[in-house]
Amino acid sequence: MSIIDKEVIQRLMKKAEAAIRIKREDRVAIIAGNYQQFKHWRENEYNPRTEAFYVASLDQLRGLDPTTKFLFVGTWTERPDADTMLEYVRYLESRRK
Repeated sequence: MSIIDKEVIQRLMKKAEAAIRIKREDRVAIIAGNYQQFKHWRENEYNPRTEAFYVASLDQLRGLDPTTKFLFVGTWTERPDADTMLEYVRYLESRRK
């Protein structure tokens, strides 16, 4: 896995901070380092007005509506598929425009 540069991580962290403004009808894909980190996020940060789900693999991202929002949690950069996931999220975001 290649190292994800700091600029990309900072940009994603800003998006995570913006997640506070997620609307009721938004669907949010949570990309976490592991399921336990997702559970911790859900127990401590989850806004029940949204539909949030854990992304266990890239297959779950395929076919998602481009309006789906993404939140990166915990040690997601250490996932073996982090680069591929980030690339696919960028692709989906480019379709949003």
